Amino acid sequence: MLRVEFGVVYHPTHVGRFLKALRWSPQKPVRRARQRDETAIAQWREDRWPAIKRGRKPKSKPSSS
Repeated sequence: MLRVEFGVVYHPTHVGRFLKALRWSPQKPVRRARQRDETAIAQWREDRWPAIKRGRKPKSKPSSS
């Protein structure tokens, strides 16, 4: 994009440094899979996540010996 617009080429890391020097924040797009299924994710959070978050239940009391 910079090459097309301005005729210069910079490494992506250096672009971030230049923006920081100008007191701008480098905006990066959020990376998400194209196959992402929001409905399935919401269902998983509702059904499975509470059980996982709660953790495992102890099988038996620890022995005193």
